[in-house]
Amino acid sequence: MIEMVANIGLAGLGIGALICLYRIVTGPTVPDRAVGTDTLMMHALGVIVLLCIKEGTLIFSDGLLTIAILSFVGTTGLAKFIAKGVIIERDHR
Repeated sequence: MIEMVANIGLAGLGIGALICLYRIVTGPTVPDRAVGTDTLMMHALGVIVLLCIKEGTLIFSDGLLTIAILSFVGTTGLAKFIAKGVIIERDHR
């Protein structure tokens, strides 16, 4: 039963990932592409979680945390770059 639910979830995440790829490729603005990329990373996390549930293992938990942290830092940096034009502000006094 759990395998059937995981397979349905994987199919749903696959469809969502395709929609995100479409937004990344055809997004009219850079923020649209940034949101698409962040959402695609969340879909990747969901796929890994469902595969862990399906296999009954926690072997990918370190990878999940790493991807989540890198996705957050990347999205935050891109948002700051879009908003201010720089990521690291340096005061030259």
